Amino acid sequence: DSRRNCRICSKNIAAQDRQNHVGTHIHLALSGVQEKDIVSPVASNYPCGFCGGSMTSGGCTIGIRSGNKATSTCPEVYEFAIKSASTSSGAHLCTNSPIRCILCQDVHRKYNMEQHLRDRHPKWELTRSKEDREAFSSTFAIYDLERRNLGVVEVSPPSLGQSESADGSVGDVRGQKRLLVSPAGTPRRSRVLRISAPGSDGSRTVTVAISSKPVSTFIKDHF
Repeated sequence: DSRRNCRICSKNIAAQDRQNHVGTHIHLALSGVQEKDIVSPVASNYPCGFCGGSMTSGGCTIGIRSGNKATSTCPEVYEFAIKSASTSSGAHLCTNSPIRCILCQDVHRKYNMEQHLRDRHPKWELTRSKEDREAFSSTFAIYDLERRNLGVVEVSPPSLGQSESADGSVGDVRGQKRLLVSPAGTPRRSRVLRISAPGSDGSRTVTVAISSKPVSTFIKDHF
């Protein structure tokens, strides 16, 4: 049987769906969104795309073998083609596939590459041409389409003329637009909304996080 219980939430997930399922947990964790009903948290240090545990200190490994297939020592491993899993779509929401670092040839999950660069190559951008930087950065960039597909929307600071709420934390919700703002003059902070899938009554849970700290959770009966 290819179905396994997710280490993070204990839901029973088929092999072909685990890339999306575990990848969603990882992306939400990296975005600072705290999920409910979590059995075991996503590892904060190089989380494995198959199980969500840490890939350091003898943990799971990831590699690329012939035929452009992913290989791993994770007990939750399953075979998938890297190319087909590298584009976010209706069938493959998550693109957390293994990619090779152009600086040292180590292989890391896409969502972990920024951490690898911070840890191993903190000044890498100073040693590469603009073309090389842009080409490599595009391999681990997470675009808005993927964020929306995974239920995470990052909101930019308000433009001139947009109003702020009294406490400077949350702005209005009008139709499809959701604006999260900060008081003028405050440092830029990461702002994340996580919108759940519709419940049986059509309502959705919306979680607001600022700088990785959830500040509000509420229910919307329509969007």
